[in-house]
Amino acid sequence: MSRQRDSRTTAWWCALVVVAWLVLRPVAAGAQAPDDESPAVPTRTEELIALRRAKAEALEPNEPARAEVLLLYVEDSRLLERIFNPAAGWFVQAGGLSEGSLLALGGGYRIDDSRGGAIDLRALGSIGGAWLADLQWHSDRRRENPVAASVGVAVERHANQQFFGLGPDATPEFDSDFDLDERRAGAAFMFRPTGWLTVEASGGFARFDPARLDLDFDDEDDVLGVELLSDDWSDVDLQVRQYVEGAIPALGERTRFTHAGVDLVIDRRDDARRPGWYVEAGRRWYRDADGRGYDFSATRVDVQRFLPVWRGERIVALRLRAEQVAAADGSRVPFYLQPTLGGSRSLRGYERQRFRDTNALLLQAEYRYVVNPFVSGALFAEAGQVAPAWRAMRADRLRGGVGFGLRAGYRELVVLRADVAFGGEGPRLIVALSGVF
Repeated sequence: MSRQRDSRTTAWWCALVVVAWLVLRPVAAGAQAPDDESPAVPTRTEELIALRRAKAEALEPNEPARAEVLLLYVEDSRLLERIFNPAAGWFVQAGGLSEGSLLALGGGYRIDDSRGGAIDLRALGSIGGAWLADLQWHSDRRRENPVAASVGVAVERHANQQFFGLGPDATPEFDSDFDLDERRAGAAFMFRPTGWLTVEASGGFARFDPARLDLDFDDEDDVLGVELLSDDWSDVDLQVRQYVEGAIPALGERTRFTHAGVDLVIDRRDDARRPGWYVEAGRRWYRDADGRGYDFSATRVDVQRFLPVWRGERIVALRLRAEQVAAADGSRVPFYLQPTLGGSRSLRGYERQRFRDTNALLLQAEYRYVVNPFVSGALFAEAGQVAPAWRAMRADRLRGGVGFGLRAGYRELVVLRADVAFGGEGPRLIVALSGVF
């Protein structure tokens, strides 16, 4: 009996061993013979991950170019500031003269007065014949100081001033030019009640003397043409007609003025990206020192808005500027002191000082973007108009243009600008040593 039981037990164990061998045989075969099956194909995600890992392992430290190293050194060492605007000692200046002077270079010497202020003695000259010499003392003008003052004297020649006639209808047919010599002395007192508001009162004396008048419209043939057409002025150029009628105030006359004024500046811009508002408004009164009927007042308003776009990396800059000179009763405003439009900073599609009258309006917009820390680009559009009175301005008589340009500089300082303007009487290429606004 026990022998039969032992036989059955042995048979069951043999059966279990056979079943286990049959079940486990494929697993063991797969583990021992991997070469019998095709290798697994990696997915696209696995390939990208592997490629990134390979690139990361092959990366080497970035080696900046020589130009980049030089520019970074200039920025870190504040080299330009030490050359062009030091606290004391010799300094260099490029530009800074009126339009038409062409390339202007010069410099001066600054003496620290040990109280935060300085005395500047400066001289500039240009290849266009313009020049400036001045002496000025100013107190500490840092932003945190609520009060500041300045006193100065200057002698300046504004060379190659252009005159196309008065009014919005002046044509480019006659391109007259002249130099304007200016002597001035004055003082200013500034009060800054907050970090963003500045009020300034100023006064002084000024003398203006037109020199080297080169009038294209005073030829005998032009004047004779006016006399022959005295009954029909439609074919007579505006400049010639104004010349014959004596409608150009202070043409060839020296004028002297005492003046006083008040200016207001609101600056709500951020120092880093320059978003915010910037507003200038001022009024100045001129009294003819010789009593020849040239008393007038000058009013100026300049509103600028800077809007950050594209995550703050770019700026849309908007501007409205309005100017008016208003003669007192029985007086006129010398033509060379009337507002103008046209040139490198206003209506760039027109010649310098292309339009001139007692009232001027300018609208400008620029889209500014950074190319690198020292170069930026801009797309711009602008429109403007001059008129003998504000009520005479009309939207359909606005002059304008569009264009693009590059600016090179340091922080907010523009040291070289190149613009290409279309529209108006363009296209025109403008190269300047300063920004627009």
